[in-house]
Amino acid sequence: YATGRFTAKNEGIADYGFDFYAPQTFSGANAMIAWLNMWDRSIPSEKYGFAGMLTVPRALFVENGELLQKPIINGKTALKETGKGGVTISDRIRYGALRFSLKKLRSFTAYLRAEEDRYTKITLENGEWIFDRSGSGEKIEGRETDEDSLHGIRRMPFADKETTEIEIVLDEFSVEFFADGKSLSSTIYPDPSCEDGSYFMIDAEEYSYEKITV
Repeated sequence: YATGRFTAKNEGIADYGFDFYAPQTFSGANAMIAWLNMWDRSIPSEKYGFAGMLTVPRALFVENGELLQKPIINGKTALKETGKGGVTISDRIRYGALRFSLKKLRSFTAYLRAEEDRYTKITLENGEWIFDRSGSGEKIEGRETDEDSLHGIRRMPFADKETTEIEIVLDEFSVEFFADGKSLSSTIYPDPSCEDGSYFMIDAEEYSYEKITV
């Protein structure tokens, strides 16, 4: 502080999604919040009566020299389910949070706000999480020219731990995906015909699923 210099000990990616900008932390609390949007791309929110939004607050912690985060969720458990082996879970949620605890996870695919071929997809594939909003609804275009961005794709590393902890925070126009302390946040603008149906295909030795209403 006295020298006016900041020396970084570690570096990493705060969020792997399309829409995460200008994160802020709070004095006296290990918590962070950010603008859930991005410059230099189409932003359809005006027609829906708002101009941008914020992420949920995230608790910050360091583990093995890596800065990690978990969403701070205050709500009531509306549903809890546990089991073993492969399972497909069908549920209805538009606003709220979902929590998964998955022992020895082998495969995971989520279809959010799904209606026929319109959905937001999150899948575990070849050692990474893949977020796909190409079928979410209204197309969002920006200045990115890489192949993934042009096809509505973002990727995040898979930690491959004994037990994988996942949280998904949903709002009308956003998805915040957390897996083992890493996050991926993006806006979506679903077709009005898309209701709140979501489907989760899981293969794990043991699983726990919890729906939280806020």
